[in-house]
Parts: sequence; structure tokens; C-alpha cells
Amino acid sequence: MEAGAVLSRLWRQYIWRYKIDLLALAPVLVVVAAASASYAWILKFATDSIAAKDLDKIALVPAVAMGIVVIRAAGMWGQAIMTQGIALKILRDLQSAMFAKLMSVDFARFAREDVGRLVSRFTNDITIVGYALVRAAQTSLRDSLTVIGSIAMMFWLDWVLASVVIGVFALAARPLSAIAKRARKQTSIAQEQIGHVTALLGEIFGASRFVKTYSLERRETERADAAFEEQRRLGMQLAHNRARSQPLLEILGGLALAGILYLAGIRIAHNLMTIGDLIGMIAVGGRGDARRAFDQRLQHYAERSAGCRDAHLRPHR
Repeated sequence: MEAGAVLSRLWRQYIWRYKIDLLALAPVLVVVAAASASYAWILKFATDSIAAKDLDKIALVPAVAMGIVVIRAAGMWGQAIMTQGIALKILRDLQSAMFAKLMSVDFARFAREDVGRLVSRFTNDITIVGYALVRAAQTSLRDSLTVIGSIAMMFWLDWVLASVVIGVFALAARPLSAIAKRARKQTSIAQEQIGHVTALLGEIFGASRFVKTYSLERRETERADAAFEEQRRLGMQLAHNRARSQPLLEILGGLALAGILYLAGIRIAHNLMTIGDLIGMIAVGGRGDARRAFDQRLQHYAERSAGCRDAHLRPHR
């Protein structure tokens, strides 16, 4: 069964049954994303107030800033508690379903399995799956809301600069898609090599008596060294390919910043925007969570695009 089908089944049978909990979690994620995006508004408000020497507004800045920080902190606390609760419920259901299924098989099935491996599936493997599912869903929704809130804030501050930023980062979609497609292919080759190394080690260790009898230690060592070197070479190819995405995003971020500073200087000189608008725009792209959300959404889009092309081409191969 393919990974997509497995995830779809897990979602239908074990996650969506807690749709009430998920719907209750959604507003909390919205609050966290909105509070995160509002930091740019705080900086705009503070900068404009200082530039205008408005002491009444300046006096409000600390209270407003702390209010938003407290709201976001409360949202993050609620998000952590609710996410953990959903994950533990899913974990319990998965363990119960696995145990019930295992109890229905015959004795021969038990005889073929190591007891330690069975216990590990209940205590370790299923825990990883349960938490990964909930964390992935939460992160995807939270990052999407953060991106939407950040884009809305940028357009509210200045639509011209926002259009420039969106245009620059849109340029990253195609090269990131190519990087993701190449990484997918290299990962498949690397996994095949890991399988080859595993089979080779099993063959050598299983025939240790034969190796010792005919003094084949040097030959088997050379075979193992060659397999290890090939595994290293493929791993470095994959590392080089993956290392390209972050510098690409960094360069595009620099281009966006340069464009913002240039256009903002012109627009401020013509009284079309304020210095507070500029500080707010920089804050939207410079904050860690907003920048991370932008980068992850772009990389996710690139991987989805590469995956769609692979799925389209596979029937013709």
C-alpha cells in the first residue's frame, strides 16, 4: 500500500473521528497566527508614533505590545495542550486496534514474530506514527494560517511592496520543484544502496564459516568497503542537492529586501507610505515563524509539484 493511501486511511479511521477536537483547535491556531502577524502592526504603530512625537500613542505601545504577546502565549499554551490530547487519543485507538487484530490471528503468526519486536511496535513505532500525524497536520495548518496572515498584513501596510515580495518568492517555486524532484530520485537510489548494503552484510555474516574456511576475509572486506563508499557517495550527492534550497531562499529573500528598501525609499519620499510601514514590512519577512512558514510552504509546493509530475509520467514509463 502506498504512503498516500496509508495516510488517507489513518486520517479517515483514527483522526477525523475527533473532528470536534480538531475544530476546537483551529481557532486557537488562528489566534496564534493572527498574533504573530500583528507584531508587524505593533512596530508600525510604535515607529509612526515616535516619528510623530505623539506621546499619548507612545504611552500605549508597551500595553498593546504586552497584550498581543500574552494573547499569543496563551494561544501557544492551548495549542500544545490540545494537540497533545488529540495525539494521545489517536495513540490509544491505534494501540487498541493493533492489539485486537493481533489477538485474532492464529498461533503460527505469533511463532513467526519476535516478542521484543511486537512490543516495540506498541510502545515505540505506533507512538512515532501517532505523534507525527498530529504534528504534521497542526504544523501544516498553522503555517498556512501564518502565511495568509502575513500576506494580508503586508498588503494592508503597502500593496506595492507586498506585490514585489510575493513576485520575488514566486520565482522560487520552479527551481525548488526541480530540486525536490532530483532529491526524490536520489533518495530512491540511496535507499536501494542501503538495501544492497544490508543484503551484503547479511550474506557475509551468514557465511562466516565459509569465509573463515577459505580465508576470504580480505575479499569480503574489499566488497564491504566498496559498498560503504558507494553509500557515502550517494549520501553526499543527496546532501549537495538538499543544500541548494536554503541558499536559494536566502538569495531570494535578499532580492526581496533590496526591492523593498529601494521602492520604500521612493514611496516615502513622495509621502505614499510611512517609515512605520517599511519597518512593518521588514518585520513580517524577518520574524522567524513567518519566514519559516513562507519557506516551508514554498518547499511543500515544490515537492507537491514534483510529485504530481512523477505521478503523471509513471504510467508512460
